[in-house]
Amino acid sequence: MAPKVMVGVVTYLGQKYCLEQFVESLSRLTHPDLEFVFVINSGSAYKEIVEKTTEKLENVTILVDETRSEWAFEVVASSRNMMRDHFLASKAEWLHIMDSDVLGPKNRIEVFLKDNKKLLTGWYLSTFKDSKGKGHVLPVVYGYRKGVFARQIVVKEMLEPKLLKVVMAGLGLVFAHRSVMEHVAFRFDSNKKKTDDTLFFLDAKEQGYQLYLDTRVAGWHLRFPDKRSKLLDPRRYLAKGQ
Repeated sequence: MAPKVMVGVVTYLGQKYCLEQFVESLSRLTHPDLEFVFVINSGSAYKEIVEKTTEKLENVTILVDETRSEWAFEVVASSRNMMRDHFLASKAEWLHIMDSDVLGPKNRIEVFLKDNKKLLTGWYLSTFKDSKGKGHVLPVVYGYRKGVFARQIVVKEMLEPKLLKVVMAGLGLVFAHRSVMEHVAFRFDSNKKKTDDTLFFLDAKEQGYQLYLDTRVAGWHLRFPDKRSKLLDPRRYLAKGQ
């Protein structure tokens, strides 16, 4: 029997531009036993939009987080903890943590399950600037390097299907077992030096959970509401072998 998986999404009004495309992607997931929870942190008005858009999905719960703060990561951490609480109160064995601007392959849950690891991530691209201000498109994944705590992985490392030990990643395409979520909550850095995703993976490591990257799970980050997001389509780079 396939294990029950909860797909957990934190979203806000600023990602309305890709909500329909995101939900359509979720509707194509091939795992047979799914439920969904959406946590909205931009008011009840957006809840009505999410409710209407998610009608094509089954087993959907929509929650509203009223937390307000000038520090965005404090709000996000609060919303993710609301998602976590809902998951832990359910009978689901796995939590698939997603951002509402990341699309993934339809069979990714089956891929993750076959990896037989407690904490996994796929990968997706974003834009980053180096010390000279030059822009680069890179995966939101950080690996190990001797003498350095973490280094950003490059697309070339994604060309072959493999499972890699990594330090941290974004929280847009993560797959976590119940045992992980029971021991690791989300939090924010009051000193505003670390993001909530960084802290989550550091805390997981402290609890003895190694993060693994499955390079076969490539997501498309719809970071921008216009054609710039095409630069973040992983197929653009995988086809060229870059």
